[in-house]
Amino acid sequence: MQQSSLPKAADGAKQWLSRAAAESRPEGPDAARQWRTRGLVAFGVVACYVLIAVVTALGFNQVYTASWMAGRIVWLFAPVGVLLAVAGLLRAAGWSVVGYVASVLIGEMIGTPIYTFQHDYLQARMDDPAFVQDWTPIQPAWWIALGLFIYITAAAAIVEWRELGRDASASTPDE
Repeated sequence: MQQSSLPKAADGAKQWLSRAAAESRPEGPDAARQWRTRGLVAFGVVACYVLIAVVTALGFNQVYTASWMAGRIVWLFAPVGVLLAVAGLLRAAGWSVVGYVASVLIGEMIGTPIYTFQHDYLQARMDDPAFVQDWTPIQPAWWIALGLFIYITAAAAIVEWRELGRDASASTPDE
């Protein structure tokens, strides 16, 4: 009978999380400066997301993806950037803001033509009296934007985490 590897994976995850938490906690004489920098970056990320929501509400309320995301789910994206800043991944926190803006723009550019094609196709089929409508057009722009945001933010966090790990291992003396 084969033993499950799930407990081993859980132990590995616990070790990785405890190591990550210990590495992300600044200590020593520069700790106050590092925490202040992290707090300022977190504040900057929140300010950027608030600015994005306000500008979208005032100027881009006719753009589907931008208005939908700013009005409904931007507040799910902002905590990701704040958590990255608090964890010490400062560039990744900035990339989360850039990723949000880029993902909204690309989602709108790709998703709206797809929706328009579906809508026009459905309208053309509605002229046929034998046609039974069993589907409705979907707007994939915000799904595209969500996936792209996750990809950009995760990639930035992984790259910065690896760079920080390389810097930490290079600065520790060999025993």
